[in-house]
Amino acid sequence: MSEKDEFLQRIIAAFEIEAEEILETMTTSLLALEKADSEAERLELLELIYRQAHTLKGASRAVDILEVETVCQELETVFSILKSGERHLNAEGVDLLLRSIDLIRKILAVRIGGDSSVSYNVISIVSSLKSLLIKLSNGSNSASEDAAVPVIDEEMYEHEPVTAGMTSLPKIVSQQTFADDNWKQEDRETIRVSISKLDKLLMQLEEMLAVKLSTIQMKKQLQVMLKHFARWRTGASEIIPSVNLLREIKGQKSENCCSQMEYKALQKTLRFLHWGDTLAKKTEADLARMLKFWEDESEAINLQVDTLLWDTKKIMMVPFSEVLELFPKIVRDLSRENGKSVKLIIRGEAIEIDRRILERLKNPLIHLLRNSIDHGIEKPAERKRKQKDEMGVISINLERSHKKRIRFTIEDDGAGINLKKLKMAVQAQGTIQNQDLEAEDKLIQYIYRSGISTSDTVNEISGRGLGLAIMKRSIDDLEGTIEVKTEKDKGTRFVIELPVSLVTFRGIIVHAGDGEYVIPTTRIDRVLLIKKEDIKTIENKSIIYYERELVPLACLESILEKGFSPPKSDRLLVMLINDEGRQIAIRIDGIEEEQEILVKSFNPHLKSIRNIAGATILGSGKIVPILNPQDMVNTVFKKK
Repeated sequence: MSEKDEFLQRIIAAFEIEAEEILETMTTSLLALEKADSEAERLELLELIYRQAHTLKGASRAVDILEVETVCQELETVFSILKSGERHLNAEGVDLLLRSIDLIRKILAVRIGGDSSVSYNVISIVSSLKSLLIKLSNGSNSASEDAAVPVIDEEMYEHEPVTAGMTSLPKIVSQQTFADDNWKQEDRETIRVSISKLDKLLMQLEEMLAVKLSTIQMKKQLQVMLKHFARWRTGASEIIPSVNLLREIKGQKSENCCSQMEYKALQKTLRFLHWGDTLAKKTEADLARMLKFWEDESEAINLQVDTLLWDTKKIMMVPFSEVLELFPKIVRDLSRENGKSVKLIIRGEAIEIDRRILERLKNPLIHLLRNSIDHGIEKPAERKRKQKDEMGVISINLERSHKKRIRFTIEDDGAGINLKKLKMAVQAQGTIQNQDLEAEDKLIQYIYRSGISTSDTVNEISGRGLGLAIMKRSIDDLEGTIEVKTEKDKGTRFVIELPVSLVTFRGIIVHAGDGEYVIPTTRIDRVLLIKKEDIKTIENKSIIYYERELVPLACLESILEKGFSPPKSDRLLVMLINDEGRQIAIRIDGIEEEQEILVKSFNPHLKSIRNIAGATILGSGKIVPILNPQDMVNTVFKKK
């Protein structure tokens, strides 16, 4: 590749990032413009959108994407008229402008992303924008598609207007042009860095956690060695009287006491004991000094590693608003399509979270939002009949919870989940425990099962019973939790808790048989010491009673299909594991202290391994599997 080609690629990559930021700003500003309360706010938003369109027009010209330049030229003209304050947009006008922005995204997907499956029609949008300009100039604010449209010579275009248009369109010059180069410049202290580079950097820095764990392990080993010397001193003190007696015998030099050979052996033994005692004291002193050094070194290394990791993680942290910016448009579009009136309230959008978590959480959250509009919020007439406000409300709230986690709550004031339909859908699948269908808290957990839906029809938004199942799996993979509460005609609330960072988590190392395993702390309810007689058998299955509930009991080795080892004593160590309302007890042989765990994910072809979520490297260098609590619970309940 020539230097010219490399330079062009760098320019296009920078343009792609800048264009997406501009389009997001224009979208959110248009939605805010539609709800602006004051003329001052409206003019401020118009000025912002106008400048963004102007910037994008110039940038697209620089990379020779003339279709984008053409659309931006028309948008710029529209906003220049609206800035006068004499004309206003109605809902149809906003729709047209949003469609124009979507068109630009499609153009970029084809021209930069190379997505040949995307098609777009530049002439149609340009014609509609020109029609809007005529209406605005004549004192109307309508943007009807069937309004009079200026005639455009299609021979100016090299391709049919409905095709993707891989070649550039000639610029359609408006009669009025603008030059405003006084917009606010970006902060010159910031630079653009490829996300892939940041990901690689963070992955390398994460390995520093292994260094931190190694220093902790070294400190523990030195502490153990010093304890061994302490035990040696205790044992040595018990034979001091015998050594003193031997010394007295040696001092007598009596041949009646022992033979010459025995006397020499006694001398050697005493010299060795004296040398061993001196060496032990010196070694113990050396170990004490080494331990003090490692304690200081470990503290310094831990502080440096934690600071470096945290500072680097902060680079990867982005505000939730990067996802939530899409929500107002989604709510607007879906509510209009479904003939509903919906108000969206968002709080706490400035809270930051690891970008990798945000990317994986984006689609599940959008699905929840769609469900709230499609299944939850009723149409205005029905809400009026129920003596509700005709406008439904969806509220999204973000806040920091305990243990460095974030709580995300999304709730609506709609009809709630239809539990009768849910029960019928569950029964239709069969192989369901009847007792689970009687308790509401257990029944509602079936909404996460694939194929379960309360919708009577299947449409492009929902109805197949897959969305919530996929969402649940995504949240589980992120070591998150989700709870749902619903009340008829009052609404539904989903509460999701997630870690702030994806890299590390707190885990407990457990022993079972000859293996060691890590279990995430967030899924452990309690550790119990029970007696053999506390174990009951129901339908050939072992169970225990805990807080008046029947909890299935299984051996960890059996869950992992490594055989079954009988209990080694009459008292058993049991750990209670939870998964969204379901609880199991697993029998283990030993447990170690909680510690920070560095996650090593499997390659894609290994992710299907049941009951194992990944692996970690302990400070000792040993590779230990990280268990998947959800799979473990599923395994035990299927065996039931």
